[in-house]
Amino acid sequence: MIYQGFRFIQQTLVINNPNSQFILIRDERQEEITGKVGRERIKQLENSTNGKFILFNRQDRILFDLIYDLIVSIYNKDLDVDLETALTFITTHQEWYHWIFNKFGFTEPLS
Repeated sequence: MIYQGFRFIQQTLVINNPNSQFILIRDERQEEITGKVGRERIKQLENSTNGKFILFNRQDRILFDLIYDLIVSIYNKDLDVDLETALTFITTHQEWYHWIFNKFGFTEPLS
């Protein structure tokens, strides 16, 4: 079932939206994808000009979760700061910067 959904995404979204970037993220702790169809779909995504398959490691997961929690806390007004200020602060500190910010136009700070 998941592969039919992924096939639709790739054929409809990835191919028909060449100016957009698509990243399929998978936790590296998960079992290796062994199915022929699944491996083929990932290969097709990686061979597209605007698609990428990435394995998240431990550090990726931690930083991504912290960034997500920050955004949710700001949205829920549990943290009294605006999103732009918070993201600007995070993206100017090398130790908190994550490559995913590049996808949103932020530039990695110099170390």
